[in-house]
Amino acid sequence: MRCSKQTSKEVGSWTPAVFTLIVCHVHCTAAIGVQPEIASITELDHLASGPNGGTLSQAKLATGTKSYVSGPPLVLKVSGSREDAAFDQGYLIGARSAHSYSIFMKNLIGNNTKGLEEFLDICWTVLEKQTPAQFSMELDAAARGARAAGVDVDIGVQQRRVIAMMVMPADAPNIIRLVEQELEKKLPAQVKLLINEIVYAIEKAKGMHPLPFPNGTFPPHQGDDTAVRPGFCDFFAVWGSRTVDGRLLSSRNLDWNKDSGICQQKLVTVYNITGTLGAYSTIGFAANFAGALAGMSTHGITVSQANLDNSEVTFDGFPWPLRLRYVMEYAANKADVYKMWSTTNNTAAFNYLVASASDPGAYALETKMGFTGYFQDNSPIEAAATWQWQNTSTPARIGFPLADAVWRSNHALHPTMMATQEPLWRDTVFRYMQIHDMIDSFDKANQLMDASHALNIVATLGIKGKDYLTCKQDFSQGGDNILSVVYDPSFKHMYVAWEDGTGPTWTPAACNAYVLFPLGDLGLF
Repeated sequence: MRCSKQTSKEVGSWTPAVFTLIVCHVHCTAAIGVQPEIASITELDHLASGPNGGTLSQAKLATGTKSYVSGPPLVLKVSGSREDAAFDQGYLIGARSAHSYSIFMKNLIGNNTKGLEEFLDICWTVLEKQTPAQFSMELDAAARGARAAGVDVDIGVQQRRVIAMMVMPADAPNIIRLVEQELEKKLPAQVKLLINEIVYAIEKAKGMHPLPFPNGTFPPHQGDDTAVRPGFCDFFAVWGSRTVDGRLLSSRNLDWNKDSGICQQKLVTVYNITGTLGAYSTIGFAANFAGALAGMSTHGITVSQANLDNSEVTFDGFPWPLRLRYVMEYAANKADVYKMWSTTNNTAAFNYLVASASDPGAYALETKMGFTGYFQDNSPIEAAATWQWQNTSTPARIGFPLADAVWRSNHALHPTMMATQEPLWRDTVFRYMQIHDMIDSFDKANQLMDASHALNIVATLGIKGKDYLTCKQDFSQGGDNILSVVYDPSFKHMYVAWEDGTGPTWTPAACNAYVLFPLGDLGLF
């Protein structure tokens, strides 16, 4: 049954009275939204081998499933010592990575990338101080491997720049605050001006949404908190009473900078590095092969990330694409996750989901400089969260936790986080409630969730354009979903969709086929 249209007065106090949203009644079922296609892998076609036993393959998808016009996913498998694995990584993927990097940078800022690259190199000098030495060694080894394969650029330097860019906040005001705090103190005035120009060039190229001044007020023409502004990513996890066999299911949507050219080299990397707990996978693109946009370990740890706009930001921390790899390398359960996260430092503000299948459950982590809010299911802190919307006289409740589930979009619910959080906007609160309502609808229908239900939710939430609930629309109107993932770690399964096409043929990940990676059956785990 399709959900019907109601005013906010009919659905409760979670949103300002000016909103009219698509919401679910109690009798709505999981049939709403997007029902994605699943593509099976029939075999991995071997492309190349590395000097240390690493392999690069191409996933061959079953006949009759929707294919990717930009090419099928690549699968890179490396093992052994960290240095040997990284050398093979560079040897096998270095040329593709360097090409994707060049396309991405050109699409982001044009032909004159030198200023941006110098800026990112400066950023890395701060990030590197809290990056474990083994990751810097990896990047150097990958560069040597690429050179051995004939690549004439330093892919280690390129990956450092990509990681620095990924750590940036999603808006120009907070990037500038971060730069002022970490980098500009000893720089001459002309260099500071250049950095600010680069930041705003990035903002223009990425089409970022307008955000408030540091004091939390909007410029006069941006002061409507009901204005449509794009969000950046979301995730959820369910388990226990909500799922078949009580097993963990979790997700990750990446909504960011569509049609940049990187989808031509879609990549799943499987690591099995000596001295870690075992194999784990990362999901993304060759352009960012060194870090984890998403991932899952053989021990059932899954990782996800989402933007969180907050003015308390720093470079003096563990860059998250490597931090998520670090968690998968050494965590086997939620206790390990908490210990590892609490003993390393945050950078810019982000939300994270780290979930565990071995002791089913998950943490939603709300982070900023010097603070992490740890949320498990049914959190009383989340339930107490309120926000006073513009043009209203009393705070409205915005936190609605559930048992055996956690999720986030792009705002925080911990009072310490909210004290420096930028004003909320319709999109992030809508998606938070949409995840809540879709998860809750299965319970009300006495339906235990499996991977197909998780795919329904993640595909519906991916930002496609003006309407979340359908793939039959003009994707040029705000769509930016470039990666969409469901994890089913008890079966060692991942379902992964990437953006595809370019220009008028571009389609968001959530509207493409989700490729099933049975990592155990494929011999990858």
